[in-house]
This record gives sequence, structure tokens and C-alpha cells, in this order.
Amino acid sequence: MMDLCHLQDGDRGRPFTDIATRINYADLKRDVEKVQRTLSVIEHEVRIPEDDATFIMRIRPYRTLDDVIDGIVITFVDITERKRHDEVRARLAAIIESSQDAIIGHSLDGIITSWNAGAEKVFGYMAKEAIGKPLSILLPEGQLDKVPQLLETVMRGESIEHFEIDRIRKDGQRIDVSLTISPVKDANDRLIAASTIAREFTERKLAEDHKNLLIAELDHRVKNILAIITSLIAQTVRTAESPEGFAEVIEGRIQALSRVHHLLTQGHWDQADLRDVAEAELAPYVAEKKDNVVISGKERVVLTPNVTLTLAMALHELATNAAKYGALSVPKGRVEVTWSVVDAAESPRVAIEWVETGGPPVKPPARRGFGSQLIERAVAYELHASVQRDFLPEGVRCRIEFPLTDKTGYVRPGDGGAAQ
Repeated sequence: MMDLCHLQDGDRGRPFTDIATRINYADLKRDVEKVQRTLSVIEHEVRIPEDDATFIMRIRPYRTLDDVIDGIVITFVDITERKRHDEVRARLAAIIESSQDAIIGHSLDGIITSWNAGAEKVFGYMAKEAIGKPLSILLPEGQLDKVPQLLETVMRGESIEHFEIDRIRKDGQRIDVSLTISPVKDANDRLIAASTIAREFTERKLAEDHKNLLIAELDHRVKNILAIITSLIAQTVRTAESPEGFAEVIEGRIQALSRVHHLLTQGHWDQADLRDVAEAELAPYVAEKKDNVVISGKERVVLTPNVTLTLAMALHELATNAAKYGALSVPKGRVEVTWSVVDAAESPRVAIEWVETGGPPVKPPARRGFGSQLIERAVAYELHASVQRDFLPEGVRCRIEFPLTDKTGYVRPGDGGAAQ
């Protein structure tokens, strides 16, 4: 008491309420009187901030040997360490309860004994549904044998860290989680239970899988592009009359390929609009008044990537020939690109018409170059299309007709209309 209240011998005979100034207990006098009056026992927790100490203060009646009440006895029990442990446990409990990770306590035979809010969120079971059940409720059927293996490791006093496994939610959905399983020991270092922390990383795994898919897709597309460019170079070399002519032609074809790749990139390499493809390939040839090129279609036709590439290259070859020898080579020339969907109810097909007018008189080519082969053979093969190209005196006409399937495209509801 000398340490607690700084008592001295000269304090004998003074009221305790006058000298217990270090004890934060405002109702001390009232409770002393109550004990004297009722002969009850009062316990109160008091704290000494200066010493960072906590005590249980008990006030009880003092009885003589003759069983006569002759005052009161006040005792102090130091609970500082216990209080600190309680506070640590309370903080840990609060951390566990508020954690976004699933923290599960379970016995050594795998029976769930505690279940935090994070576990409810991750696995979908409420605490009352999970406590008392085996850990196997969280496993797919094909992994039930893994619980005894994991528990056997824990029973040897070893921890399991960052073990990735898939689990099953209450609704049957499979999720990916990273497990850390730790042994729980008592004060005598005896193994009494285990705890499991499960951190879900389903979204991260999906993102990683998506990234790997994109990398593989990028690798595939780059190889395809290089193969196409290699083929373009090889075919152009065969038909070029001079190095300058080769450079001009190959540059135009690679630019056409670049334009269609830009369109497909905007559509996340999933699809492209036929109108956008036609406008992109004819954009370099549109005159100032914009009346020399007309692009129109009643339906909005969406194309798959492979069809987009093939059709764009065909339109590029038609436009290049028109710019060199046909309607786009003179100021008054005109090119119309139109399309329509035929037999839409039964087996829909897209019919694309290329019509040149106002250009110089046309003669059939003396030889068939790469452009002609691309239009007539590659398009027919890739699109399962029928291709008809006529070199009429008033201008070239080309009709490409191909079926709309899962591999080629579809008609999207929307406005058609003409664009120039």
C-alpha cells in the first residue's frame, strides 16, 4: 500500500478517502458507506495511470472474532498483466473479426470451432452454419482426401504457408484461395487446435489467366501479320515491274493492312463494321467535294476478324486499280460501294457491289496479277464467296456475295443509310 498510495506511518488515523488520491475512484466514499450499511462486497477495477497498472479493488466488511462488524477492509489485487493479455486478446479478436480474409479455427480432427466475418464473405456460410461442421464442406468432391493430409502436417507442429487450392462456396461456386494453416498451442506448448487463414485470389487468377491468354493471342496475331506481310512481299515481287513500283505497291498494301488492324483493335479484335472497313480503305481517294466515292448499305453488317482482313485487302486492291486505271484516276470518275442482305429469312448472305463510272474506257487486263488473284481466289476461299468481276467499257463492276455465319458475321439492328 505504501507503493500504491504512497502511504507513510504518519498517515495512520487519517480517512483513506483523503489519501487515496492516486486511485481514480470518484465513488469510493459512497461505496464504503454502502458496504458498512448493507454488509455486501463491492469490487471495482481501478487504474493507476502513472504506473500503467490495473487493480481489482475489493471493499468488504471487517468482522471481529466475535462476529461484530468493526469497519471495512480494502484489498487490491494486481491484474496488470492479465489486463494487458485481455487487451491483446481483444485487439486480436477485433482484428480477426474485421479481417477481409477468412480466419477459421478448428480442432485437430478438422471440426470448425470459430468462423469470422471474412469467412462468411468468402465462403457464403454464416457462422452458425459452419461451426461444428467438418472442413470438408469447403472442398470439391475430388479433393476430400486433402484434409487429412493437411491436418497430419499440422499435428507434427508444422505450419503450411500460402498453399493454393480451389474451394467451394455455399452456392456451389468454385473459388481460388491461398491457405495458411498454423498449429495452436496452449501455455504449456501443447498442440491443442489449428487455425486456417484463407485469402481469395479468384479475381487475381482470372486476371493472370486473361493476361496469359492475351500474350498467347498477341503472339499468334503477330505471327499471322508477319505471315501476311511475307506473302504480300512475295506476291508483289513477282508482279512488280521495277523497284520503285514494288515499293509503292507494297507500301499501299501494308497501309491497308494497318488500317484494318486499327479497326479491329478498336473492336477488341472481336469484330468490325462493314461500313467502317469500306470507309477506311477508300478514305485516301475521297476528293475534296466528297462526291466521287459513295458508300451505302441498308443493313449494318458486322464482320469477324478473318473476314475483315480478307475483305479489306480486296477493297484495297479494287481501290488501287481504280486509282491507277479506272474511275478514281480522273476528276469526274465515281465509285459506289453498296451492300444488301439477301435471303435474310432462310440463309442470309451479304451481297457487296463495287461499281465504277465516269472513268476512262476499260479493257480487260492482259495478265492476272496478285490483286486479281486476291479478289477472285482468296476472297472466294476465305469467305466461301461467289466473286464476279466484269471489265465493262463504262467501268469495272465487282460483286462479292458470301453467307453470314458464326465464322463470317451477322446483321446488327440499326440504321443503314448512305455515307459519302
